Amino acid sequence: MNCAQHYLGAWWYKSCHHSNLFGMYFGGTFSSSLDNKGMVWRHWRGGLYSYKSIKMMVRPKCRCA
Repeated sequence: MNCAQHYLGAWWYKSCHHSNLFGMYFGGTFSSSLDNKGMVWRHWRGGLYSYKSIKMMVRPKCRCA
């Protein structure tokens, strides 16, 4: 299975779906019949809550001097 095609969003998938930050927006909580195709982050609000927007920020792993 091609995870990007199945979940309608390009992303770095682990086990095919733990987050989908480029998925579709379904207006918050959505039906399981949509098969997690929304913009989701499972470890925060679960796989059936679609975010309207996200902001991805990157920082150094270590601030070692």
